[in-house]
Amino acid sequence: MVSLRPKSTAGWGLMSRQRGNASRTLAELSLPADALVTGLQRNGATMIPRGDVRLMPGDRLEILTTTSAQAEVERSFATDAAG
Repeated sequence: MVSLRPKSTAGWGLMSRQRGNASRTLAELSLPADALVTGLQRNGATMIPRGDVRLMPGDRLEILTTTSAQAEVERSFATDAAG
């Protein structure tokens, strides 16, 4: 699940093992134009997100988005389970 706050702010969301986004690179994610991955947490360490970084189960993404794009971003991760 990706949890975001409105008004162009960012929130951390969990990538679960159940979603097809795990094992994709950041560049392969289908995010709207008004969404930007600004942070990645893996195993307690914060990483700078780069397009070639391959996502792994349990990764947490920080995504900056507009209010109008928030619902689309959340749908992209709709089957990810919070944990």
